[in-house]
Amino acid sequence: MRKKIISIGLMLVMSISLFGGCTRNRIVYTDYFRVQLRRSDGYAVVLELTELGKEQEILAVPMFVERLPVRQIGRELRGMWGGIEGLYSPNLIKLYLPYTVSHVIDWGIASEHIVEIIVMSMELPKRFFHFAWRDFYVVHYDYIHSCDTVRYISPSRPNVAFRYNYSNSPNQGYYWFDYVTGSNLYLTPPPTRQGYVFDGWYLDPQGTTPWDNQMPTTAEENLRLYARWQRV
Repeated sequence: MRKKIISIGLMLVMSISLFGGCTRNRIVYTDYFRVQLRRSDGYAVVLELTELGKEQEILAVPMFVERLPVRQIGRELRGMWGGIEGLYSPNLIKLYLPYTVSHVIDWGIASEHIVEIIVMSMELPKRFFHFAWRDFYVVHYDYIHSCDTVRYISPSRPNVAFRYNYSNSPNQGYYWFDYVTGSNLYLTPPPTRQGYVFDGWYLDPQGTTPWDNQMPTTAEENLRLYARWQRV
């Protein structure tokens, strides 16, 4: 009887542990990404693209998924077959990585057609290996597979910069970087701020001159934009 009770107890403990592990590392889906939520570690991992995501030419990795910052792109699979989960697409041309990302596994991003990866961080993540070549940076091949000409936009180089425009904002106040020449693809998603509603982009920090939504048409043009906020 005692052995039976002990066995049942062990089974309950194992079940709770397994359930808890699944809960802590729950898999969720956005429109374009399959994401693992690692709540015990305090961050999220973008694992791969959804079928809709694989159809897109331009994508932005989310900064947060269910309030967890996205810290990692891709995952090395364990077990008999191994392998890697990552962002693989035959259509992807341009990809934005948010400032929250600090690690991309080797071969974590792969596309035969990608030419621009915009890194919206004031500091280069540790896993970025790059060297100067001509007028842009080339990311090392073991970081971005099949990308021989990837444009890395550092804080000093983008000709378009979007500012959060409030004190103590993340990423030293920069929300979005880009390099727009008039012919390449680009995104301008709206920012978020707790307790406030985004009220548009302006050409001045005071929020008096609204942006007319015109982007640069040459590499030499520069655009600096500032968010305006309304308290909820």
